[in-house]
Amino acid sequence: MMMKNQVLPRITALSFCLFLLFGLTSCNGVSGIIEKEKNNDLISAEETVEPKDESKKEENESLLLEHEHVWSKENYQEPKTCSCGQTEGAPLPAAFMEYGFEFIEAGKTYPYTSACVMDRTVYSTGSVTVNDYRIVEAEEDFESKNGFEWRIIDWTMEFSDDNVHKYSVFYASYSYDFYDGKYYPEGSGEIVTGSHHEYESEKFFVNYFGQDIECEQRIFHDGSWRDQVCIIEGTAAISVPVGYDGGVHVFMNAVYTLSESGEIIDPKPSIAEAAAQTGNLYFRFS
Repeated sequence: MMMKNQVLPRITALSFCLFLLFGLTSCNGVSGIIEKEKNNDLISAEETVEPKDESKKEENESLLLEHEHVWSKENYQEPKTCSCGQTEGAPLPAAFMEYGFEFIEAGKTYPYTSACVMDRTVYSTGSVTVNDYRIVEAEEDFESKNGFEWRIIDWTMEFSDDNVHKYSVFYASYSYDFYDGKYYPEGSGEIVTGSHHEYESEKFFVNYFGQDIECEQRIFHDGSWRDQVCIIEGTAAISVPVGYDGGVHVFMNAVYTLSESGEIIDPKPSIAEAAAQTGNLYFRFS
């Protein structure tokens, strides 16, 4: 019994020591694993969570920039435009579109009526033909200018009815702007002498892509009788920025441009007034 009792404690003590040793090792091992996993979590957080925050920050900044548009005002050629290239809305409406004008074509003949000289209550009816329309950088009588082009029409009026023989006839042709509806001034007294004609020259402005640009108009016209036909020949030329298609030449019944005393009215009728008139012809430099 004594031997048995003595042996058991030794075994128990040995087992306890083994258990204690194993337990400490296991705990240390588990503790090491847990700590390592915690460290991995920390590393994972540093490597993944932080970049996500930075990416989100950059995305928010990008979205913010996208919505902080810097807009230029709309003009007759393009709508409101941001510096990033985005557009919004539509270009400004053209004055001539508001009144629904129809335009004549080059190479065709159209009836044209105007007041007579001796009696402005009497009209003479003849015709107008735009014989030629061209866009050139330069040609004889029209010199080149950097960034500009000449838009030129040559036209002919003819009258042969009884009234023109009895009372003679007034005629009127002027240029306006298709977009803002303004009249292109003429008759400043400045004369440009060409190889074929002397032209009345006048400066005017057009608004092109939001910029006011100075341009020039040159006008020539002269009349004569040929075989009982009153013939007036003319040239209208405008020097405008390359691509500008806003010029409109109007063949107007002269009764709308004369005062009661027969003097030429200045300023000329507005586009709204011209729209209310009958018999006018419109050619666009497009």
